[in-house]
Amino acid sequence: MCVFLKNTFLLQIQKFFRYAIVTLVLFDLSACAWTGIVPSQLSQSDRRVLYKLDAWRFEGRLAVKTHNDSWHANLEWSHSFELDKLQLSGPFGQGATQILIYPDSIRITDSKGNTEVSENPGRTLERRFGFKAPLSALKYWVLGVTEPNAKNCIENDTNGFLRKIWHKDWEVFIKKYRVLNKYTVPKLIEIKNDDVILKLVIDRWSQGVE
Repeated sequence: MCVFLKNTFLLQIQKFFRYAIVTLVLFDLSACAWTGIVPSQLSQSDRRVLYKLDAWRFEGRLAVKTHNDSWHANLEWSHSFELDKLQLSGPFGQGATQILIYPDSIRITDSKGNTEVSENPGRTLERRFGFKAPLSALKYWVLGVTEPNAKNCIENDTNGFLRKIWHKDWEVFIKKYRVLNKYTVPKLIEIKNDDVILKLVIDRWSQGVE
């Protein structure tokens, strides 16, 4: 009888510890524990080659909506080592604004040729355009990948492509993809937080900088 009770007690202890371990694991993953969502570092191995693209360019259309304003523009973005060049313009190239983003500074030239240089890119863009922009992450999101070494949660679609990113207070929705040579890159992206909604349609992708 004592042996039976002892064995029963040991079984209960084992079940308890198994339950405790499972609970701790689930709790540890709770930050990304929505249905269909996994920690980003476990699910993008097949897209890591995109991080190695040192030069690319796209043309598209950008729509911006804040609490106080809304506007849209044509957007040309050229990326190369240590420089992102953005060209914003209205219909037929009217009101063109050039933005040069370096690792530690920004240079903005408006349609009248007035130039502003600042060592605080984020604050300068907010003052000029009325909203904060996640500059360090944007150049990765337009490729359909997350910012490296950042805390992200993601959701993939049924084909394994990145569909949604949670990054700090930002939500990124990649709604359509297109093929660029051997790569699959976003065509339609929506980026938003409590203050702004950005919608980007990418019409033309190319590798290298023209």
